[in-house]
Amino acid sequence: MRAFVIAGRWFLILALCSMMALFATTLASLCLPAHSFLRTGLDIEAALLFTGLALTVLCNLRITFLHQRSAATDSGREHAVLAPTTGRWVALNSPASKVPSHNWLLGQAYAIDLVAAPSRQEVSEGAIARPDFFRGSPFKPPRAYPAFGMPVRAMVDGVVVSSEDRYRDHRARSRWIGFIYLMAEDAIRSLGPVGWLLGNHVTIRTDSGIYALVAHLQHGSIRVKVGQRVRAGEVIGGCGNSGNTSEPHVHAQLMDRAEPPMALGLPISFIGARAESAEEYSEFVQEPRSSAFKPLRGALPCNGEALVTPAQDCLTCKE
Repeated sequence: MRAFVIAGRWFLILALCSMMALFATTLASLCLPAHSFLRTGLDIEAALLFTGLALTVLCNLRITFLHQRSAATDSGREHAVLAPTTGRWVALNSPASKVPSHNWLLGQAYAIDLVAAPSRQEVSEGAIARPDFFRGSPFKPPRAYPAFGMPVRAMVDGVVVSSEDRYRDHRARSRWIGFIYLMAEDAIRSLGPVGWLLGNHVTIRTDSGIYALVAHLQHGSIRVKVGQRVRAGEVIGGCGNSGNTSEPHVHAQLMDRAEPPMALGLPISFIGARAESAEEYSEFVQEPRSSAFKPLRGALPCNGEALVTPAQDCLTCKE
């Protein structure tokens, strides 16, 4: 299945490249008599385009069907893990508000995004305030955000099975101009490898066969290597803005296998943490909790709520 997905994407890429190559020839054909090589080229281009679209759509539908079919079973298998962050982080795209929280692909059905959002008191004491999405430059530098560079922890005990640290930290995408740019960028990133979307990321396999992934890490910050055993709470990298992101944040998810394209997302909640209101940030609208997934073993903020994790809950942090 994964081979067909990749083949479909490369058919699309090849089709787009051939479209560019034939564009000049097509313009020339408006003034010159049609040649057989032009008709042949257009036929090949059409075949590549429709083959790529068919393979991509059919495989994605197949994967989506498999994920939806297993959702009822997975919804009762909540896995309580350590939060990947410490301090106060607001939840976006949370499974507490909607399942799937992102989509059924890449094991993201129960994934959660966490954005650093210091309280008014913390800002008055010197913490960096999170920039307003609707103000300022649409392409702010990542260092303008309080999340950038903050430590990201391992959520579970286990062995590192994937560690990617080669993607740059790009500028944030805010305001409507930046958001439209992000949507166009997402369409291109979706054609590439998983790293184009997840950016720098680390995946850890537990002894029970659960895979914990954190993504969008800061370039050059990852401290662990494939095959290394880590403890829950150990700092494995820093929050960054790599991959398909609008601003520096931590993307966390649990999966049933190591490769996101083939993985099913698993329900997640966080031990040693609590959820509270983040009403001082007007752009974060607190959404009601969904009946699709109600965590019982740990905390899980809904969209617009803050996840607060005391620093002392870090078990084996290595600062």
